[in-house]
Amino acid sequence: MKQYEILAPAGNLEDLKLMIREGADAIYIGLEGYSSRPDSADFNLEQIQEAVTLCHEKGVLLYVAINANVGQDQMERLIGQIFELDRLGVDAVIFSEFGLVQYFSGRLKHAHMHASTLMGVYNIETVRLLKELGVTRIIFYANLYFEEMAGIISAEPDLEYELVAEGGTCFNDIRQCRIPHGVQNGEHILFCRKPFVLQEDGKVTGEAKPISEPPTRTAEVAGLFLAIGIYSYKIEGRTVPGKLRVPMVHALKENLEKYQKEESVDAYLHFFTRGNRGWNQ
Repeated sequence: MKQYEILAPAGNLEDLKLMIREGADAIYIGLEGYSSRPDSADFNLEQIQEAVTLCHEKGVLLYVAINANVGQDQMERLIGQIFELDRLGVDAVIFSEFGLVQYFSGRLKHAHMHASTLMGVYNIETVRLLKELGVTRIIFYANLYFEEMAGIISAEPDLEYELVAEGGTCFNDIRQCRIPHGVQNGEHILFCRKPFVLQEDGKVTGEAKPISEPPTRTAEVAGLFLAIGIYSYKIEGRTVPGKLRVPMVHALKENLEKYQKEESVDAYLHFFTRGNRGWNQ
């Protein structure tokens, strides 16, 4: 039985087909109007129905993310669309709101409930609350340390756990970002990744580096996370052309299979001794 899942993004049907061909075990997409990406990178219900068919024909799972801030005036329509997702046969809905998780607890007939990293799950009490509500997978909060993840998995080993393995993370609390995503000229923009300039009295006095952190790259050390019980390895990038994410699918697959067949955790210790940082003492 396979001990891991490579979870790839898709922002359109062509990218979804590409990820299926390139060996993704599961694919996640956004529900149009209710994800934190522009509508051009999301799927409407008709497209989702086609996506379900394409995925399930090849034994690939399909997850739908609902991670935008939703006003009360939109809630009734959103609830109806989530029930429709369940009827269409999506394998999981990724929730970012406790209220929606509580509402759908025990109400979905087919789709599992996954807790988004946006829910900020960083302790065992929250994990147990979500488990009681019927959540089957925790997508770890991006700021957790390795040993914190290991501790949670050890305490609640029956749940599935997912890691943002390739793509963006944030040093800030991701629920309190003051420099949010946006769209300019049809392009999805993360403003924290754009170059800044320093000004004084309206004059540019110097250049400043982007305030974002470098993208996460865990393929080389994926075996460490597999060893502590991480099951799913998510690649970020629904707004990025799929062909740019294909190498990440291949790298994760290669390294996870290598660990599963050949490697021990000892094979990764050199990553913790680079640069004479004293971590091997």
